[in-house]
Amino acid sequence: MALTSSHGVVGDVPRLPSVAASGDESNIQPLDGRRARRQRNRDALVEAWLDTVADGDLEPSIATVAERSGISYRSVFRYFENINELFVVAADRYRARRSHLATIADIGAGAFDDRVDRFVEHRITYYDAMGPLATAARMRAPVREDIRDQLDEVRSGLRQQMDKHFAGELGRLSAREAVSVRSAIDTLCSQEAYDMMRTSQGLTREQSADVMGQTIRRLLLPAGD
Repeated sequence: MALTSSHGVVGDVPRLPSVAASGDESNIQPLDGRRARRQRNRDALVEAWLDTVADGDLEPSIATVAERSGISYRSVFRYFENINELFVVAADRYRARRSHLATIADIGAGAFDDRVDRFVEHRITYYDAMGPLATAARMRAPVREDIRDQLDEVRSGLRQQMDKHFAGELGRLSAREAVSVRSAIDTLCSQEAYDMMRTSQGLTREQSADVMGQTIRRLLLPAGD
């Protein structure tokens, strides 16, 4: 038997009033379509920026990104205020995609030598994954506070992991020694130091890892024995 509601007979199943009844149907689909198109175009620009940087152009222009994305130069400014805003959004997306690489597995667990090896491998793997984006960020950091903040956040997170991973060894040092050793390891195992080893010093990945590992052992073994 058909059911009847205050909205009238609607068949065997009661239905909610249609959107048309409130006069809104004509607005919803175009609005949703505009939002979807806006998001598609923002995504296209972000991906074009990331691809351009990955290809070695660390400071791509709006014109370059626009051409690669297929979006007109003038239209870019509908989605991003300037190239720096595009950089921040793209950098956040890039890091999010590699967030699984940001943390040391089984942090602080295992014998000392094993922890050193895993620490070094983690740092190098993460730096290799970040690649040109990290270089592009460092280029902009001196004149962009928001980018400096991003870099400081990443560095702080890595430093905290180092403290936890070698907590036993660092805890046996005096306060003064701990500051020096922490600073030395943090500097040696930074993205900047790794890049220098690979470029100006011409070391391989394996040689760079050996430099880091041997130095960490020399700094911490007296306390770890």
